[in-house]
Amino acid sequence: MPSVPRHAPLASGASAEPAAQRSPAPSRRALAPLAGLLATPLLNVAAHAQATAPAVEGPSFLPMAMALLLVLGLIGAALWVLRRTGIAPRGGGGQLRVVTQLALGPRERVVIVE
Repeated sequence: MPSVPRHAPLASGASAEPAAQRSPAPSRRALAPLAGLLATPLLNVAAHAQATAPAVEGPSFLPMAMALLLVLGLIGAALWVLRRTGIAPRGGGGQLRVVTQLALGPRERVVIVE
């Protein structure tokens, strides 16, 4: 058998290997009816199972939202209590300290800081 150069394109259906060494591969056209025959019962079973399944309500959004609000409220309340008792710092770097303050009006005040 003559050698086929590697850079030369093969004709359609031709192969560099002898026919005895190639593994028989079924064509896609031959597998299409088989796939249709196998898929039809599976689709029927899935449709029947879906039609006969009882309606089950999933988890509601409202209880989840209420639980989230409860947890966030508890965290906020705990933080407020800790700040009121002086256990948790109120923020800031601690570099400024209020020496005294004097209210001048409902929105104005004079503050002396150190």
